[in-house]
Amino acid sequence: MGKLAIGSASFGNKYGIMNNNVFKNESEIKEIISYCSQNGIIIDTSPGYGNSFSIISNLSKCLSTQLAITTKVITNNENIDDYCYRFKKELTYVSHCDIRSVLFHEANIASNNNFKEYYNSSNHILKEFSLNKIGFSIYDPEDIDKDIKHITKDIQIPYNIYDKRFESYLDYKKTDRVYCRSIFLQGLLTSE
Repeated sequence: MGKLAIGSASFGNKYGIMNNNVFKNESEIKEIISYCSQNGIIIDTSPGYGNSFSIISNLSKCLSTQLAITTKVITNNENIDDYCYRFKKELTYVSHCDIRSVLFHEANIASNNNFKEYYNSSNHILKEFSLNKIGFSIYDPEDIDKDIKHITKDIQIPYNIYDKRFESYLDYKKTDRVYCRSIFLQGLLTSE
């Protein structure tokens, strides 16, 4: 049984199917991340989550126990120098955290013409931060088939009682970790 990780897209943002799962109060968010850091729960974040990324970075600096996170990076089809500069800046912003995984946050990224350059540059930057290879946040089983030769680290997949397309990958041996997202259908299964 793996460790628990919780998503943070709703920290300071409207997010999810119900769009009412917004944690606006920083003291409430600090209580959540403090509980997570003390109990070994990983927080999944991304600069693409708007305010969430900066809120987590700022509040986690005050914790007595280092916060474990996964984070993501988006290439935005930028030129490689701009991408590398931004990626380093984003990692520096959360470098005080225990970064467990860094994932590409784009569907079908391996089909990008500049993928190899992004991939190699990303792994070079991760080494500067003493981190392992970059992983993938996957949206469709076809993406795994296309990206399979590159998947050597971690993957994140959607999985819940209604979406079991990735069930055969839950025990995927080519990666270190498989993270499941949307297990509560972005809050729908936990709402009243």
